[in-house]
Amino acid sequence: MTDSRDHELDAKLNASVPVTTHRTRERDDALRAMVAATRPKRRLRPRMGVAIAGGIALVGAGGVAAADALGWTSWWADDAVNEVTYTLPSGAVCEGILGNFRGTSEEVEAAEEFMAQPDLFDSVDVETHYADARAANYVATLDDGTEVDAGPGTPYWSADDRYADAVGLATSVALHDHLRDLGVLERLSYEAESRCPGSVPAELRAREIRSDW
Repeated sequence: MTDSRDHELDAKLNASVPVTTHRTRERDDALRAMVAATRPKRRLRPRMGVAIAGGIALVGAGGVAAADALGWTSWWADDAVNEVTYTLPSGAVCEGILGNFRGTSEEVEAAEEFMAQPDLFDSVDVETHYADARAANYVATLDDGTEVDAGPGTPYWSADDRYADAVGLATSVALHDHLRDLGVLERLSYEAESRCPGSVPAELRAREIRSDW
């Protein structure tokens, strides 16, 4: 019985291994922003959302109501500066909130103003980052140590996962570039919470996936 449980635990841990990429400040912030907080749920006040080209829709009153019905877990959800919704390559729709900005007072003020604008994604180049993700090299390490290609067209690739990553990274890069232009970028960080019901994961998981993206 113990061996069976240990095997099941190992399988779950192996399935949870993330893609390994080169670290940058923007990427670290983007990854932090994609980690949902585990505080008690709070209800989100209705606000107007944003839109980007290529499958992004405005979160009007109906969209906010639908997102609110799902319930957000982040403790800062009531004070989120914006809500976004975008469509993944599979057609699945993601909803997200942005908030909990931390840094100097100038950074936070400028960041919140930038992220709260109704046309936020006019300044966010998701498609270029997604194209970069597709063009990158991915190598999966299997349980037996074998290394195989894990890029587009392989069972280790999820277009939905990489597109969602591109949305987070593109948003973080655009924000940091804006703060640099203003001369106020020092130590800003922020968070995001998102849900993508119906997203299509990779068919197979590997012990590790490395990428130069």
